[in-house]
Amino acid sequence: MKKERTVLIKIFLAYLEIGLTAYGFTILPKLKKMISKHGWLSEEELNEGLAMVQLYPGPIMFNLAT
Repeated sequence: MKKERTVLIKIFLAYLEIGLTAYGFTILPKLKKMISKHGWLSEEELNEGLAMVQLYPGPIMFNLAT
């Protein structure tokens, strides 16, 4: 349970940092850096997620988080 909480806190802090410092497509380099640093997704999974996000209107950060 504690490990899950730690992971959720890391994800929250990563999205908070990105959300406060980037806008629009400028989040992509920071997001890729964070994901590779923590090993949350592979490069292929991230690219597939970004491709799906482009199908829907709205801010990329909210769609990608979902």
